[in-house]
Amino acid sequence: MITIGIIDDHGIVLQGVSAVFSTKKEFKVVFAINNLPEANTTLEQTQPQVLFLDINIKGDDGLEALKIFKKKYTAMKVVMLTSFEETALVKTALRNGADGYLLKDASETEFLTAVENVLNGKQFIQPAMQEILLKESLGQKKTRHTFQN
Repeated sequence: MITIGIIDDHGIVLQGVSAVFSTKKEFKVVFAINNLPEANTTLEQTQPQVLFLDINIKGDDGLEALKIFKKKYTAMKVVMLTSFEETALVKTALRNGADGYLLKDASETEFLTAVENVLNGKQFIQPAMQEILLKESLGQKKTRHTFQN
């Protein structure tokens, strides 16, 4: 059984991500926590195989927490879960040890694929974010989430 942990300060995100994995028999959500102090205490006792971690948690810095978690819990895979599409954040997350990067609008399939990839030693960046990174590297403008008349 694959164990999952979720740290995010939005209840609806905790519920939604939990629901993705709770309906599958091969997964067990071991915690869904809305703040870093409680997460630190919980992680002392229970380390999931995969942790979904928000970048900004009630004013705390998930990217700094990522560095600490990866140093302290080396076997745990961490997938950043965020609404931020800024490429600088993706790059920082990867430099800080993130195994994956998902936007909060990710599909169920993308969540499941992220877990599969990181547990197999591969990084996972949501395809929509890969496209944004590629366009930036080519000097093209970001086109995701634009409204046109």
